[in-house]
Amino acid sequence: MLKTNKDPTVYLHIPQLDAKARKDLSIPPCCKNACGFCSMTFACCLFTVVGPVTCYMLALHVAMDPLIKQTLETCAVFAAVVGLVWFCCMTSFRYFCIEGILCMPSASPPVATWSSNPGAITNAANATPSTGEQKGEQKEQETVKKLKVVVNPNAGVKKGSSNLAKCQKIWEEAGIEVVVVETTHAGHAREIGRDESVDGCDALVCIGGDGTVHEMTNGYLSRDEDTAMLPPLGFIPGGSGNSIMAQQGTWDIEEAARRIAKGRVKLMDIVQVDTCGETIASLNTICFGLTGVIGVIAEDLRCLGPARYDVVAVWKIMTGIREFTCLDIIDDDGKEFRVNDEMTTVYVNTTQHFGKGKRCAPDKQSDDGLLDVYALKATATRGMLMAALLQLPTGAHINSPVILHWRAKKVTLTLPNAGVFNVDGEIIKHDGKITMTCHQQRQKVFADPDSIAMNV
Repeated sequence: MLKTNKDPTVYLHIPQLDAKARKDLSIPPCCKNACGFCSMTFACCLFTVVGPVTCYMLALHVAMDPLIKQTLETCAVFAAVVGLVWFCCMTSFRYFCIEGILCMPSASPPVATWSSNPGAITNAANATPSTGEQKGEQKEQETVKKLKVVVNPNAGVKKGSSNLAKCQKIWEEAGIEVVVVETTHAGHAREIGRDESVDGCDALVCIGGDGTVHEMTNGYLSRDEDTAMLPPLGFIPGGSGNSIMAQQGTWDIEEAARRIAKGRVKLMDIVQVDTCGETIASLNTICFGLTGVIGVIAEDLRCLGPARYDVVAVWKIMTGIREFTCLDIIDDDGKEFRVNDEMTTVYVNTTQHFGKGKRCAPDKQSDDGLLDVYALKATATRGMLMAALLQLPTGAHINSPVILHWRAKKVTLTLPNAGVFNVDGEIIKHDGKITMTCHQQRQKVFADPDSIAMNV
């Protein structure tokens, strides 16, 4: 049975990481490998822009022999044309333009949130019941008379209070009593999930982003009681990403509140994550490499706002980021195999999304008992990686030649050194070995059983 640590020490507070701590955790500096890319860019600009413009300006403004003038003009045009043809046809920019802009692959079709609902739309590769850990017949209706609501007032754009007011109106109209608990500091939602009494309550509800949901659920799963006997959890989208609610098919606060009032519940998968001798839980995504360190590197660029994550992602693709990675996988048939290769990034999902609506695992369902494991090969060109980045929001990247994909019950990832990775938006340290195990239908949550995961 999955039990998380009551007081885990693997969480990191990014602003408190000094240069030594970053080095010990193998966090690459923003400028790492920049020399090669900058030199190439400078040479390209010198040959295709600076050189031709200089020749043309000399021919236009400096008195000289007509033959020399004509030669300079010819050289300017020739250099510009050759540079343009080289850049567009001989580099990976061509692939980026074709696959990422001009001939973008079609979006992945919509997929039902729940595999246990045969009436919903589904395109999942494993649409039949999983061979993983199965649950018996579940009670899909709860009577809701009293809610305990955890609110993060600082989530997203700090609209926690106004989001609560919208929800309270709906719940009060349904005759539901509401008890509100506000978070006051980092980690407080975990403490509430772990320690707050739920006696007499029909649900513990969280209004916040993926980070708040992660904290509260991890606290809940660390209780001494069997959480299967405790009230179900409810989630209201109130953050900047809301990937968990994108999987549930809505970012509408009032619709999410109405779902809780109706009392319909489903059992969702939870991933057990073990590293450094501790256990935490993931409800959404686990990221390594590029997608795992973006949050740390971007912390130094807060002046750019939310755009800093995309800026860092593009910059690190251009300058190069890779790490030798060993994956030990147990797939849905129980077969064990190993993958050794240099990877740019690896991510393991229990929902279809990460970030702001990026549909990175478009076949994932919330109760199928499997992990969707994706890896981007480090041998990919910049153009291929950039094209895959543009294809992510719609799930069009799944047929990209640079992406590897497996469906698994359990994955052990081994890296050369200790470092950091990302779990549901939280930065976690690891000791070089991380084990991820899917617990099928582990947690009861309020949900629409007919929901379709969002295609933003």
